[in-house]
Amino acid sequence: MTRGHVFVVHGDLTQLACDDVVVPTDSAGQVSPNWHRLVPRDREPWGEGIWPLDAGSGSPWAASSYTAAVRDVLDAVAADQRGRPPRRGRSRHLTAVPLVGAGRGDAGSRRGDVIAAVLEVLEAHADAGHDVALVLRSARDHAAAQHVRRGRSQHRLTPAEVATAEDLAQRARVNELALFLGAGVSMSAGLPSWSMLLDQLARRAEIPAADVAELRLLPAQDAAMLIERLLREPLEDALAAVLSTHRYGLSHALLAALPMWEAATTNYDDLFERALAAVGRAPAVLPFEPVRADRPYLLKLHGDLARRRNVVLTRDHYLRFEGAQGALAGVVQGLLMTRHVLFAGFSLADENFLHLADEVRRVREDDRVLGTALALLDEPLRRRMWEGELRYQAFAERPDDPARTDAVVADAARRMEIFLDLVAHHATDDASFLLDDRYQHLLTPDERAFTGAVTKLRDFPSPGSVAGRRVEALLHELGMRP
Repeated sequence: MTRGHVFVVHGDLTQLACDDVVVPTDSAGQVSPNWHRLVPRDREPWGEGIWPLDAGSGSPWAASSYTAAVRDVLDAVAADQRGRPPRRGRSRHLTAVPLVGAGRGDAGSRRGDVIAAVLEVLEAHADAGHDVALVLRSARDHAAAQHVRRGRSQHRLTPAEVATAEDLAQRARVNELALFLGAGVSMSAGLPSWSMLLDQLARRAEIPAADVAELRLLPAQDAAMLIERLLREPLEDALAAVLSTHRYGLSHALLAALPMWEAATTNYDDLFERALAAVGRAPAVLPFEPVRADRPYLLKLHGDLARRRNVVLTRDHYLRFEGAQGALAGVVQGLLMTRHVLFAGFSLADENFLHLADEVRRVREDDRVLGTALALLDEPLRRRMWEGELRYQAFAERPDDPARTDAVVADAARRMEIFLDLVAHHATDDASFLLDDRYQHLLTPDERAFTGAVTKLRDFPSPGSVAGRRVEALLHELGMRP
């Protein structure tokens, strides 16, 4: 088996879709209240895929006491995974691990030591062929972990993929990047693709299998219109039943870590909103909420199931879209004109989007590339159609044998996750750990010299002046604690 990968994720582990989760306990096997979403107090035994780790024993000041426990539980997880397939269509199992032990006693004052030691254990686990995600709730811990990873080359991406990832990260850092998310992103949480969604809706409508096969020959919007007529429930209720999940995917989490402020989606689910909220950046959801300067926004172009409103799926919906939701279309066109748009999990075949893009194409007079499209399988004709307007990044060639398509798509989806992990890594410019003495072990000699010089600024003689307030803000941004 080829090498696995260590993903560094900023988010809420209790909401992340994965195969297995490591949950820390005290020496009596009890979990803290923040883990009750995964381990209710009255649940005995623990649920499938939940692995307890005793973080309450061992030396309270040695990172090795925690890393040994992490190593043991990961070995047990790997042995168990050999007897079952990965969930949610992944090509490999994904195990999620929190930062174990950094909240106890002296270890809490040496968070940098614990982060470095745990990452070393996870890298060894990846060397054995396993995928694992270190999930960090604190932005400061996340920034410190990304700092530890700098200079390591363990992603196995091509030079072209690395260059594209670095370019997207640079654009994100200077607020030039916007996101456009399609159904492919939500597949990492176990939700269906567009074609799979129609198949599941057809089953809810009790359409015979022979007729379902004929439905697949129709344009998707026409198939959806026929399915809606045969459903015994409102379309919004059927969609909510098919798309029901409360855990966001790895792709959602990696995209939510990017320092961007503008996003649009054709998805009906609320998983990206959950991922953003988990990192303290709950978005304003358009057109239902007002935009605010202190948080990002997410435009729900085809409706929102949580509100059961504005759903666009059938041919009738698409025909009404232009007149009823022209203002929303204008937002997307504005992004195409003013930002570099990252299309993730979106096929670029949606009729509404093609119409909007064509209008932008007719008015623009520059030769700027509008964005970057991430595709699981290379589609040469579609790539040529957007040549000069979009940079096209595919992660696998379409196989000659159709029977291998599912496996190739699963491998490509994992490769795209690794790519997004690299984008998030390079886009992380949070330096809030630099002046925090809990992370001093992670700093280079040059960085220690810098922090020593900057620390002297706290003796600035006029703390109430304009310059003094700027200095105070800088020290806070760099992590100086009272």
